[in-house]
Amino acid sequence: MIKKNDFIRLNYTGRLDSGEVFDTTEETIAKKEHLHLHDLKPVIVCVGNNFLVESLDQDFIGKKLGRYTIKISEAFGKKRVNLLTLIPISAFKKENIKPMPGLEVNIDGNRGLVKTVSGGRIIVDFNHPLAGRNVSYNYEIIELVNDKKEQVDSLLPKEIKTEFKDDTVIIKSKVPEELKKIISKQLEDHVKIKVKFED
Repeated sequence: MIKKNDFIRLNYTGRLDSGEVFDTTEETIAKKEHLHLHDLKPVIVCVGNNFLVESLDQDFIGKKLGRYTIKISEAFGKKRVNLLTLIPISAFKKENIKPMPGLEVNIDGNRGLVKTVSGGRIIVDFNHPLAGRNVSYNYEIIELVNDKKEQVDSLLPKEIKTEFKDDTVIIKSKVPEELKKIISKQLEDHVKIKVKFED
């Protein structure tokens, strides 16, 4: 039985009520659905820590290896009116952007979608694109992952280089000071391994 904090390797595919696939880890499904996703392969997650949609993550607990389906209402939250924001056209001109409905924009690190353009007033929707939608996930738990290196790699960005010595992981890449504490805590809590930085 899968427990909280277990590491599992799995494939999953998320669909809308219409049957349209919005996310998958499987190359064959991505090709069939004409999704432009690259380097697809099973993912490793630490169960119960919200590395995936919360309801999906919680569904793993108590399961055995195998295939499952879960339906989730408003998996990406409710649509919130306060996330519809009126932005003056001058803000777009300053960035050399010509706003039009459907255009995806990034404003102060927040991704949004231009909903309407009326004169000098543009309404941008900062809700998650799937907010308010019901979805389902088909997933297959392939195996428990007990290898410490695989566990560590699943929690770190790909570009971070690591080396293992006894019961310690040595992080060889340059990491900003404010991230060192976060990374150390995450690896110590989830992988139960000591962390050393050599940058």
